[in-house]
Amino acid sequence: MPKLQIAEAERLRKKGGQLVKDRDSSWLAKWKNMRDYLAPNDGQFDGDQPNDGERRDRKMVNKRPMRSAQIAAAGMASGMASQARPWFNLAAPNGVQKTADIDRWLYDVAEAIRLVLSKSNLYNILPQVFHSQAVYGTAAMSALPDDEDIVRFHHYPVGTFALDTSARGVVDTFYREYTMTPRQMAQQFGEDNLSINVKLAAKRGELTPITICHLIEPNPDADMQRVDKAAMPWRSTYWEKGGNDGMVLRQSGFTAFPVMAPRWDVNGVNVYGTGPGDVALGKSRELQLLEADKLRVVQQYARPAVTAPLSMRGQAASLVPGGIAWVPDNLLGTAFQPAYTPDPNVLPNLRAEINECIGAIAEAFFEDLFLLISQSEGTMTAYEVSQRKEEKMLMLGPVVERNNDELFDPLMNQVFAIMLEQSMPRWMGLLPGVPLIPPPPEELAGVPLTVEYISILAQAQKAVAAGSIERAFQFTSMLVQSGVPDAFDAIDTDEGQKGYYAAIGAPPTMIRDAEQVAAIRQARAEAAAAQQQTEQGMAMAQGAKLMSETQLGGDTALSALTGVA
Repeated sequence: MPKLQIAEAERLRKKGGQLVKDRDSSWLAKWKNMRDYLAPNDGQFDGDQPNDGERRDRKMVNKRPMRSAQIAAAGMASGMASQARPWFNLAAPNGVQKTADIDRWLYDVAEAIRLVLSKSNLYNILPQVFHSQAVYGTAAMSALPDDEDIVRFHHYPVGTFALDTSARGVVDTFYREYTMTPRQMAQQFGEDNLSINVKLAAKRGELTPITICHLIEPNPDADMQRVDKAAMPWRSTYWEKGGNDGMVLRQSGFTAFPVMAPRWDVNGVNVYGTGPGDVALGKSRELQLLEADKLRVVQQYARPAVTAPLSMRGQAASLVPGGIAWVPDNLLGTAFQPAYTPDPNVLPNLRAEINECIGAIAEAFFEDLFLLISQSEGTMTAYEVSQRKEEKMLMLGPVVERNNDELFDPLMNQVFAIMLEQSMPRWMGLLPGVPLIPPPPEELAGVPLTVEYISILAQAQKAVAAGSIERAFQFTSMLVQSGVPDAFDAIDTDEGQKGYYAAIGAPPTMIRDAEQVAAIRQARAEAAAAQQQTEQGMAMAQGAKLMSETQLGGDTALSALTGVA
């Protein structure tokens, strides 16, 4: 079992404890409220047992907020990273001259990444990530190497992890506590790395859960010149909570931060974010109160409290349908009467208030926008989506950009790093097998690539630019039709086309580079010049023929011009 210095082990314990304390002191109570009133099946907090099938929705009479949160999660997942359509492309950074070899390599690598992602569990995990992000404002997932699927993604429920950020406001520290059985610990860390007590418990088959601590943090001793994992930019340490001083289960490292912690919205000083759940929480609590009131009113109509003559006290009576109440002859005609009859307007008013709450919750989770996209995908362009829901799209714009920055950029970096680590030994012939990605062209060696996102939401954000370009061309065409033939001289149509194609998400491989365009235009110009010369030659030959066949004698205009009498 690896052992650290006592001071280092104590530092790890203190850091993990402080991260949990900072989280719990400010955020935990609010998250528990959100779990109770918005997403009973999301989140994991102290006291919750693993694999617990107990119902958690006891505070929710009306489950409509759960559906709104699920629609937002599904809408974000399908709108930003749908498995059914490409949602990203790779591009060379500015300054690298575009060639056919570079375009082909970028295309092949993008296709290889798509294949790895489709074989992994990413598209099962993303809806869970977006659900946590929409409800709590913060989510967390990791991308780790996997022997079977190349990369494996893990979602961490809110309440099971704690975060910290760098001076730049970027999440760079991840801590969590979770439980494992001794047998599971032996499988993950190896028996040789377990303490004596845990090793014996594993051999006896005990199922008592043991708390494991895991911290991923920046490595101050990083040295990329070394090849051991302990010198990588991020250090990962597992240890048994309450175990022996200095004893750890595993310590390793990562070249890229393997955790993605996207936040819906965040101010400059907070570690954790806020989201639609913060907006919908109050209305969801109000909805549950109104729904309970509505049920009481319905019960008052269906099973009202009744009054009866005192003389009937002690007599057999039944208020069930078809029941009989026996009364003496002298009391014949006496009837049970409702003690209270609710105002008939109460129930419609309650229903109106309930519908108002449901509408406010749906609006908070952008339900109308996500349903519009899902119902119209394939029949509506991104520009049309933007035009029909421009205000909503503008509100989602910062969320899309933040997810690109905090979720998809780190995800693509980590997946590419894992694929590169698998491929490099095979490029050099050190390992057998086919590399996941081909060797890059010399122009791209050591050059960071650019990821361009072309999902339905990303395109909808760019549709504003596409619309302005389209209107500019339309206006210039109107000027030409109005008698200004040189109006297009003021517009760089090549740049306009490139900008428009990029805004609508056209494949970059369909756009020719500047040299190819120049060659095509030169060939066209030469062909036109040759055609013009041919036509001029034919015209001259025809003219000569006519002149040779024309009578010059007599009183004709041609004889007058030539001076022939």
